[in-house]
Amino acid sequence: MNRFFKLFSLLFLGILLSFTTFNDKKIIVIDPGHGGTDLGISKNGILEKDIVLDIAKRIKALNKNENIEIVLTRESDAATTLTGRTDLINKLKPSMVISLHINNSKNTETTGNIIFTKPETFDFAKNLASNFGDCKIEEANLHLLRNSKSPAMLLELGYMSNETDRTYLNSEAGKDEISRKVIAFINEH
Repeated sequence: MNRFFKLFSLLFLGILLSFTTFNDKKIIVIDPGHGGTDLGISKNGILEKDIVLDIAKRIKALNKNENIEIVLTRESDAATTLTGRTDLINKLKPSMVISLHINNSKNTETTGNIIFTKPETFDFAKNLASNFGDCKIEEANLHLLRNSKSPAMLLELGYMSNETDRTYLNSEAGKDEISRKVIAFINEH
């Protein structure tokens, strides 16, 4: 009886595994904000749209996890509407969306990262914030957060208005460090 049970279990497991696909990859969408004629924040010839696209491409290139596919909402300096971005996101049904942006303030001393999120994504935001050290988390009613059916966060990478942040964000070392922090978070979740 015991041998019959083991044989039946192995047969059942074999049948079950034959119907299971192992090619299912977890999709993560990285949304480099702005693009085309929408420059985002610009200061001294440094454009938000260029920095966030560069960082998004670096995140994708750093991905070595065969079980994760990173999709960018734009791969070039192309104009895309917010509706077009959320439509793509909702079509892909990703596990997570991270929209990259750079902040601005009238106070040039203001610095740091902020993650805007919706209540159901707060735990993801908390984990992402831990990779960035001193990072604020705020709930926001932004188009991408509101209209995405997937867990979504908008990550403000720093302040274009702050010279230290701007220099860091525009440097190779800064872009590399940010990309590594984001891919580390993605691989943890």
